[in-house]
Amino acid sequence: METTEPPVGPKPPKGPHWLLPVYTNRWKHRDNYYIWHTETGWYIDHMAHYGPTDYFGQPVLDWNFKQDHVDYVSGLSPAMQSIWNDVKSGKFTHEQIQEKFERIGDLIEESEREPRSKSGYKKKRR
Repeated sequence: METTEPPVGPKPPKGPHWLLPVYTNRWKHRDNYYIWHTETGWYIDHMAHYGPTDYFGQPVLDWNFKQDHVDYVSGLSPAMQSIWNDVKSGKFTHEQIQEKFERIGDLIEESEREPRSKSGYKKKRR
């Protein structure tokens, strides 16, 4: 069952939050990463790894991706910083920011579903 409420854990910041849906080959489904905008970056909450991050979502995104064997998506850090700037500017609605996180989730899923060789590395496209 999918929920939009953050999991129980350390108290995240007050205020609106967004969901970053992340598909992993490990679990074969999407999990929601709960994300709050802060003065110094983000606060990201997802199961075992949570806490304050920089504008790029580090180190929490890195910890979660390593745990679930998620390959890094090219351009993820700049995209996270761009979204952070968009939130700070106040020019975008909550729904528009959510759509940006969903697009990132789609790119992660696309990357995760790419065929892999027997050794576990992604096969190169020709």
